[in-house]
Amino acid sequence: MEDIGLKQLIDNEPVGIEVEGFEEVLVRFPTIEDRLDVKVELVKLPGYKYLSEQERLTFEGYLIAIKALVKPKVDIDIFLKSADVKIMSLLEEVWDWYNEELKSLNDKREVRLKHFLQQKKENNQ
Repeated sequence: MEDIGLKQLIDNEPVGIEVEGFEEVLVRFPTIEDRLDVKVELVKLPGYKYLSEQERLTFEGYLIAIKALVKPKVDIDIFLKSADVKIMSLLEEVWDWYNEELKSLNDKREVRLKHFLQQKKENNQ
Protein backbone atom coordinates (compact mmCIF):
# COMPACT_ATOMS: atom_id res chain seq x y z
CA MET A 1 0.00 0.00 0.00
CA GLU A 2 1.42 3.39 -0.92
CA ASP A 3 1.88 6.17 1.59
CA ILE A 4 -0.56 9.05 1.47
CA GLY A 5 1.03 12.46 1.76
CA LEU A 6 -0.36 15.58 3.39
CA LYS A 7 -1.04 17.18 0.00
CA GLN A 8 -3.22 14.21 -0.97
CA LEU A 9 -5.20 14.53 2.25
CA ILE A 10 -5.82 18.25 1.87
CA ASP A 11 -6.20 18.39 -1.93
CA ASN A 12 -9.92 18.73 -2.61
CA GLU A 13 -10.29 20.00 -6.15
CA PRO A 14 -13.86 20.57 -7.30
CA VAL A 15 -15.39 18.34 -9.95
CA GLY A 16 -18.28 19.03 -12.28
CA ILE A 17 -21.60 17.21 -12.06
CA GLU A 18 -24.65 17.51 -14.26
CA VAL A 19 -27.77 18.94 -12.70
CA GLU A 20 -30.80 19.57 -14.87
CA GLY A 21 -31.67 23.26 -15.04
CA PHE A 22 -28.20 24.48 -14.04
CA GLU A 23 -25.41 25.49 -16.42
CA GLU A 24 -22.41 24.50 -14.35
CA VAL A 25 -22.33 22.76 -10.99
CA LEU A 26 -19.00 22.19 -9.22
CA VAL A 27 -18.72 20.15 -6.05
CA ARG A 28 -16.01 19.01 -3.67
CA PHE A 29 -15.90 16.65 -0.74
CA PRO A 30 -17.01 18.27 2.51
CA THR A 31 -14.26 18.37 5.12
CA ILE A 32 -14.49 17.15 8.69
CA GLU A 33 -14.62 20.81 9.70
CA ASP A 34 -17.53 21.36 7.28
CA ARG A 35 -19.44 18.45 8.80
CA LEU A 36 -18.89 19.80 12.33
CA ASP A 37 -19.88 23.33 11.27
CA VAL A 38 -23.13 21.90 9.91
CA LYS A 39 -24.02 20.58 13.37
CA VAL A 40 -23.67 24.11 14.78
CA GLU A 41 -25.51 25.76 11.88
CA LEU A 42 -28.34 23.24 12.01
CA VAL A 43 -29.50 24.24 15.48
CA LYS A 44 -29.48 27.91 14.43
CA LEU A 45 -32.05 27.34 11.66
CA PRO A 46 -35.32 29.16 12.23
CA GLY A 47 -37.87 26.75 13.67
CA TYR A 48 -35.27 24.06 14.38
CA LYS A 49 -36.89 23.09 17.67
CA TYR A 50 -40.16 22.36 15.87
CA LEU A 51 -38.61 19.98 13.32
CA SER A 52 -39.04 16.24 13.65
CA GLU A 53 -35.93 14.05 13.84
CA GLN A 54 -36.41 13.08 10.17
CA GLU A 55 -36.68 16.74 9.15
CA ARG A 56 -33.53 17.56 11.12
CA LEU A 57 -31.63 14.79 9.32
CA THR A 58 -32.93 16.03 5.98
CA PHE A 59 -31.83 19.59 6.71
CA GLU A 60 -28.47 18.31 7.92
CA GLY A 61 -28.03 16.63 4.54
CA TYR A 62 -28.95 19.87 2.76
CA LEU A 63 -26.42 21.82 4.80
CA ILE A 64 -23.69 19.26 4.06
CA ALA A 65 -24.59 19.54 0.37
CA ILE A 66 -24.26 23.33 0.63
CA LYS A 67 -20.74 22.84 2.03
CA ALA A 68 -19.91 20.54 -0.89
CA LEU A 69 -21.30 22.95 -3.47
CA VAL A 70 -18.63 25.19 -5.00
CA LYS A 71 -20.60 26.61 -7.94
CA PRO A 72 -23.19 28.00 -7.81
CA LYS A 73 -22.17 29.26 -4.39
CA VAL A 74 -25.04 28.96 -1.94
CA ASP A 75 -25.01 30.07 1.68
CA ILE A 76 -27.57 29.59 4.45
CA ASP A 77 -29.32 32.87 3.65
CA ILE A 78 -29.74 31.95 -0.03
CA PHE A 79 -30.87 28.46 0.99
CA LEU A 80 -33.56 29.85 3.29
CA LYS A 81 -34.82 32.40 0.75
CA SER A 82 -34.76 30.17 -2.36
CA ALA A 83 -37.80 28.53 -3.88
CA ASP A 84 -37.79 25.22 -2.05
CA VAL A 85 -38.36 23.03 -5.11
CA LYS A 86 -35.41 24.56 -6.96
CA ILE A 87 -32.89 24.59 -4.11
CA MET A 88 -33.88 21.14 -2.90
CA SER A 89 -33.51 19.64 -6.38
CA LEU A 90 -30.00 21.11 -6.63
CA LEU A 91 -28.96 20.03 -3.14
CA GLU A 92 -30.43 16.54 -3.56
CA GLU A 93 -28.31 16.06 -6.70
CA VAL A 94 -25.22 17.17 -4.77
CA TRP A 95 -26.16 14.87 -1.87
CA ASP A 96 -26.66 11.97 -4.31
CA TRP A 97 -23.21 12.61 -5.84
CA TYR A 98 -21.63 12.64 -2.38
CA ASN A 99 -23.35 9.42 -1.33
CA GLU A 100 -22.38 7.68 -4.59
CA GLU A 101 -18.75 8.64 -3.94
CA LEU A 102 -18.97 7.33 -0.37
CA LYS A 103 -20.56 4.10 -1.60
CA SER A 104 -17.77 3.65 -4.13
CA LEU A 105 -15.15 4.09 -1.40
CA ASN A 106 -17.01 1.67 0.84
CA ASP A 107 -17.24 -0.92 -1.97
CA LYS A 108 -13.47 -0.68 -2.51
CA ARG A 109 -12.87 -1.08 1.22
CA GLU A 110 -15.12 -4.13 1.28
CA VAL A 111 -13.17 -5.76 -1.57
CA ARG A 112 -9.87 -5.09 0.22
CA LEU A 113 -11.28 -6.51 3.45
CA LYS A 114 -12.51 -9.68 1.73
CA HIS A 115 -9.10 -10.10 0.10
CA PHE A 116 -7.36 -9.60 3.44
CA LEU A 117 -9.62 -12.10 5.21
CA GLN A 118 -9.11 -14.65 2.43
CA GLN A 119 -5.33 -14.28 2.70
CA LYS A 120 -5.50 -14.60 6.47
CA LYS A 121 -7.61 -17.74 6.14
CA GLU A 122 -5.16 -19.25 3.65
CA ASN A 123 -2.19 -18.43 5.89
CA ASN A 124 -3.83 -20.08 8.88
CA GLN A 125 -4.41 -23.37 7.05
